[in-house]
Amino acid sequence: MKTRHPQPTVFITDQCEITHTTIKDSIKSANLKVVSYYMGCAFLKNYQPNQPSCLLLNLYLPDMTGLELHQHLLAKQIELPVIILASNADVSIAVKAMKAKVFDFVEKPFNNEQLKRRIQKAIQFDTRTHCQAAHKQRLLACLETLTARQQDVMTEILQGKSNKTIAQKLGIGKRTVEDHRICVMKKMGAKHLVELVHIALFCGLVPEPCKLICEHCELENRK
Repeated sequence: MKTRHPQPTVFITDQCEITHTTIKDSIKSANLKVVSYYMGCAFLKNYQPNQPSCLLLNLYLPDMTGLELHQHLLAKQIELPVIILASNADVSIAVKAMKAKVFDFVEKPFNNEQLKRRIQKAIQFDTRTHCQAAHKQRLLACLETLTARQQDVMTEILQGKSNKTIAQKLGIGKRTVEDHRICVMKKMGAKHLVELVHIALFCGLVPEPCKLICEHCELENRK
């Protein structure tokens, strides 16, 4: 049975009905769901980050500016790709928005094909973000299956320590360390030591990525 993925969604937050209609017409062939809002507070109240999506956002809304809405998203650590909709007179403000981590901006009036391409690019970006987040959750779930002792051994492994050194520090036999090491690799889905390091980096488990990767690559080369 195939896994059903949520349909990508384009959120539009703009007070102008013509803008909503124009955008819907430009992407009607792209198999994208469109959800319209006319007030910033309505979008913030209803948005749920459970599907790949992007937000087309006017710089000026009746209840707040587009940049204020974007700041609300950043404050909630929501990494939704935002495309600012700007008139010619707003370009300088849109440039400031780009510096504030806005994904893109499009000038009004729209070129339909250009707008469609930029929306698709934003959706692709958010799809990758969702996939990475799901992958990280799976790895963290694997981490939860490790026993306390296996977590201790993994911590020492990620510091580049040998089985002998780990055994001495933890007060256990070298063979026991080797057994725990095998279990750690299996549970974390790592085929070799360098892959375990990459998993740890991806999950934010280690503080000095460059140094650790170099150390483990050297260890692998010595074997």
